[in-house]
Amino acid sequence: MTAGSLTVTRRIRLKTSPSTAAELLTGIPGIETVRPVGDRRLEVTYNLSHLRLDDVERRLVDGGATLADTLWHSLRKNWLRFTETNLVDQAHIVHHCCNTPPTGKNP
Repeated sequence: MTAGSLTVTRRIRLKTSPSTAAELLTGIPGIETVRPVGDRRLEVTYNLSHLRLDDVERRLVDGGATLADTLWHSLRKNWLRFTETNLVDQAHIVHHCCNTPPTGKNP
Protein backbone atom coordinates (compact mmCIF):
# COMPACT_ATOMS: atom_id res chain seq x y z
CA MET A 1 0.00 0.00 0.00
CA THR A 2 1.30 3.43 -0.82
CA ALA A 3 1.48 6.02 1.94
CA GLY A 4 -1.53 8.29 2.24
CA SER A 5 -3.70 6.40 -0.21
CA LEU A 6 -5.96 3.40 -0.38
CA THR A 7 -4.08 1.68 -3.18
CA VAL A 8 -3.10 -1.94 -2.51
CA THR A 9 -1.40 -4.67 -4.53
CA ARG A 10 -2.57 -8.25 -4.13
CA ARG A 11 -1.41 -11.51 -5.68
CA ILE A 12 -4.29 -13.82 -6.47
CA ARG A 13 -3.59 -17.53 -6.94
CA LEU A 14 -5.49 -19.12 -9.83
CA LYS A 15 -6.08 -22.60 -11.20
CA THR A 16 -6.52 -21.16 -14.71
CA SER A 17 -4.25 -19.11 -16.92
CA PRO A 18 -3.37 -15.71 -15.43
CA SER A 19 -3.09 -14.15 -18.91
CA THR A 20 -6.74 -14.89 -19.64
CA ALA A 21 -7.75 -13.73 -16.16
CA ALA A 22 -5.85 -10.45 -16.60
CA GLU A 23 -8.03 -9.61 -19.60
CA LEU A 24 -11.14 -9.95 -17.40
CA LEU A 25 -9.98 -7.09 -15.17
CA THR A 26 -8.82 -4.59 -17.77
CA GLY A 27 -10.81 -1.37 -17.99
CA ILE A 28 -12.55 -1.70 -14.62
CA PRO A 29 -12.68 1.57 -12.65
CA GLY A 30 -10.45 1.40 -9.58
CA ILE A 31 -8.03 -1.18 -10.99
CA GLU A 32 -4.70 0.45 -11.76
CA THR A 33 -2.56 -2.46 -12.97
CA VAL A 34 -3.03 -6.15 -13.70
CA ARG A 35 -0.19 -8.46 -14.66
CA PRO A 36 0.40 -12.20 -14.69
CA VAL A 37 3.11 -13.42 -12.32
CA GLY A 38 4.42 -16.89 -12.99
CA ASP A 39 2.22 -19.80 -14.04
CA ARG A 40 -0.77 -19.33 -11.76
CA ARG A 41 -0.65 -15.92 -10.09
CA LEU A 42 -2.16 -12.59 -10.98
CA GLU A 43 -0.89 -9.35 -9.47
CA VAL A 44 -3.62 -6.72 -9.19
CA THR A 45 -3.19 -3.15 -7.95
CA TYR A 46 -6.47 -1.45 -7.08
CA ASN A 47 -7.92 1.38 -5.04
CA LEU A 48 -9.96 0.41 -1.97
CA SER A 49 -12.23 3.41 -2.37
CA HIS A 50 -13.60 1.76 -5.54
CA LEU A 51 -13.09 -2.00 -5.10
CA ARG A 52 -12.33 -4.65 -2.53
CA LEU A 53 -10.80 -8.10 -2.88
CA ASP A 54 -14.29 -9.66 -3.00
CA ASP A 55 -15.18 -7.49 -6.01
CA VAL A 56 -12.00 -8.43 -7.88
CA GLU A 57 -12.48 -12.14 -7.19
CA ARG A 58 -16.16 -11.99 -8.18
CA ARG A 59 -15.22 -10.42 -11.54
CA LEU A 60 -12.69 -13.17 -12.14
CA VAL A 61 -15.10 -15.98 -11.26
CA ASP A 62 -17.93 -14.43 -13.31
CA GLY A 63 -15.55 -14.29 -16.28
CA GLY A 64 -14.72 -17.99 -16.00
CA ALA A 65 -11.46 -17.96 -14.01
CA THR A 66 -11.00 -20.52 -11.25
CA LEU A 67 -9.44 -19.35 -7.98
CA ALA A 68 -7.24 -21.48 -5.74
CA ASP A 69 -9.32 -23.00 -2.95
CA THR A 70 -6.91 -24.52 -0.44
CA LEU A 71 -7.22 -23.89 3.29
CA TRP A 72 -4.19 -21.59 3.20
CA HIS A 73 -5.74 -19.43 0.47
CA SER A 74 -9.03 -19.26 2.33
CA LEU A 75 -7.31 -18.09 5.53
CA ARG A 76 -5.20 -15.57 3.62
CA LYS A 77 -8.25 -14.12 1.83
CA ASN A 78 -10.09 -13.73 5.13
CA TRP A 79 -7.09 -11.91 6.60
CA LEU A 80 -6.86 -9.62 3.54
CA ARG A 81 -10.59 -8.80 3.76
CA PHE A 82 -10.15 -7.90 7.44
CA THR A 83 -7.12 -5.75 6.61
CA GLU A 84 -8.93 -3.92 3.80
CA THR A 85 -11.89 -3.13 6.06
CA ASN A 86 -9.52 -1.71 8.67
CA LEU A 87 -7.66 0.41 6.10
CA VAL A 88 -10.90 1.93 4.79
CA ASP A 89 -12.25 2.54 8.31
CA GLN A 90 -9.00 4.18 9.41
CA ALA A 91 -9.00 6.46 6.37
CA HIS A 92 -12.35 7.93 7.49
CA ILE A 93 -11.20 8.79 11.02
CA VAL A 94 -10.48 12.46 11.67
CA HIS A 95 -7.31 12.52 13.73
CA HIS A 96 -6.80 15.27 16.25
CA CYS A 97 -3.66 16.98 17.38
CA CYS A 98 -2.78 16.95 21.07
CA ASN A 99 -3.49 20.73 21.22
CA THR A 100 -6.93 20.49 19.64
CA PRO A 101 -9.73 18.67 21.43
CA PRO A 102 -12.11 16.56 19.35
CA THR A 103 -15.35 18.22 18.27
CA GLY A 104 -17.51 15.23 19.12
CA LYS A 105 -18.86 15.05 15.58
CA ASN A 106 -18.57 11.92 13.48
CA PRO A 107 -17.23 12.35 9.97
